[in-house]
Parts: sequence; C-alpha cells; structure tokens
Amino acid sequence: MSYNVSMLKYSIQKGRSPEHNVICVAGSLPFKNNSFDHVAGNGVLHHIVDTYQAVKERMRVARKNVLMIVG
Repeated sequence: MSYNVSMLKYSIQKGRSPEHNVICVAGSLPFKNNSFDHVAGNGVLHHIVDTYQAVKERMRVARKNVLMIVG
C-alpha cells in the first residue's frame, strides 16, 4: 500500500498488478476485517496525525495471531 504516487507508478512499471497497489488513508483502510496474514509498516507512524487510529486499523485488517511489525 502506498500513498506515494511516484512509488505506485514505479511498482506498476515493474509489472506489479495495479489492483495490488492501493492509495489510502492509514486511519481508514479500504479492506475487510481479518484480510491479511501479515501487516507491516516501516517509518510511517511519525507521519500520521492519529497514530492510535492507524494502529487500530492495522489490527482490524489483520487476521488473528498475526505478527504485526510497526517501525
């Protein structure tokens, strides 16, 4: 998932399917509950105004007993 449009374009140029690239707000993820086996983020929380909501959303979309990496 990327909010950076240039990284999104780069990903598509490298042959990654466009439907796997999503631009969204961290506090309101457009995914169903329990959608992911892995949830990771590196160097993003300090850019988010409501970090609690962003982490809450990650927990919502992660399946139970998932290792969540937040940096």
